[in-house]
Amino acid sequence: MDNLIKIDEEKLSEYLEIWFNEADPTKDHFWNRNKVGKVIKKYLKILGKWKNKGRGNPKKGYKVYIENKKKKEEW
Repeated sequence: MDNLIKIDEEKLSEYLEIWFNEADPTKDHFWNRNKVGKVIKKYLKILGKWKNKGRGNPKKGYKVYIENKKKKEEW
């Protein structure tokens, strides 16, 4: 623990700005494969600020899809 380096918060914020501008968080598995992204995600989950995207009820969505498909075929 003695050889830990104290990081300047201003420089850290600058580096994070650069990292977020260069990174593409919309890629599949970005938050699971990127080293910095994994750490950010881990601590956001602990704080309760990270939520998975709500996907709703898949069965209900499929039924609506089939109904809409039938309506389009009738046209």
